[in-house]
Amino acid sequence: MPRQSPEIIIKELTAKTQFYALYPLIEQLNPDTKKAEFNQTVDEMRSQGYRCIAAFCGKQMVGACGIWV
Repeated sequence: MPRQSPEIIIKELTAKTQFYALYPLIEQLNPDTKKAEFNQTVDEMRSQGYRCIAAFCGKQMVGACGIWV
């Protein structure tokens, strides 16, 4: 019997706290980035039209993609 893959849900992030939840993923790629610095940058980017979608496996965010609109 083939192993069933976990369900991945794709959602657009809309709330500030959802964007802040990106930090653990960003920290893996940029370990020198401080959380406060990241949050400030995200706030500035959002005010300029930055949007983001994220992939969730259960409640855990496992990936993300940002776009400028």
